[in-house]
Amino acid sequence: TQPMHVIACRITAENPEMEFQPTSGTIFHLNFRSTPHVWGYFSVSSNGGVHQFADSQFGHLFATAKTREDARRNMVQALKELTIQGEIRTTVEYLSHILESRDFVENQVSTTWLEGMMKNKSITDKGKLPVPIVVSLGALYRAWRASRDAQKAYMDCLQRGQIPPMSDLQPTIETKVDLIYHMTKYETLVACSGPRHFDVQLRKDDWTASIEVHELADQGLLAMLDGKRFIVYGREQPDGLRLSID
Repeated sequence: TQPMHVIACRITAENPEMEFQPTSGTIFHLNFRSTPHVWGYFSVSSNGGVHQFADSQFGHLFATAKTREDARRNMVQALKELTIQGEIRTTVEYLSHILESRDFVENQVSTTWLEGMMKNKSITDKGKLPVPIVVSLGALYRAWRASRDAQKAYMDCLQRGQIPPMSDLQPTIETKVDLIYHMTKYETLVACSGPRHFDVQLRKDDWTASIEVHELADQGLLAMLDGKRFIVYGREQPDGLRLSID
């Protein structure tokens, strides 16, 4: 049997930006397909979740190839194709950055290498979205839900034979949304400019975005912003809005 190289990655519900603090919550969507060169398994699935008292690891991936470099490339591709959306944070992007770092590619690593990288914060979330986009999508999510709730409440009144004031439909036209992100408060104004179009203005940042939005069957939103496609999931909790953007 010809020798093979194997690279394994543990998929955990941990936040790399908070010293890998465990996270918990619902997983709205999880999609992974094994290939001839990458195999994986997960202890949870879509509409499942990670309990706050459970072990943070919920998946494992294994990439094989005749050479270490090919195994590395197979794993990087698998991590990029892995989709996990929900209330938890994961190490997927962090693992991808590790595998693509120069030291790892050149196999210049040791048992203490990763500790040094973490201490020096040499590995960062290169794919992190700009703050205006995150805030705009968060404001959009709240405004969209407020609009749908106002429409439903209005129609419920009509079905009961009551005629509510037109002011009850204000959230369907324009909504003020305040968000706190990374300890900074953002004031936004979200206006409906069409059946599926919203304009989001960040008042103090001179930022305006026009967003096309479609509601998904699983209560998520498909948002088109600046020619890019984002899938947004959110859940209101006592400590604020938990947002997942893919």
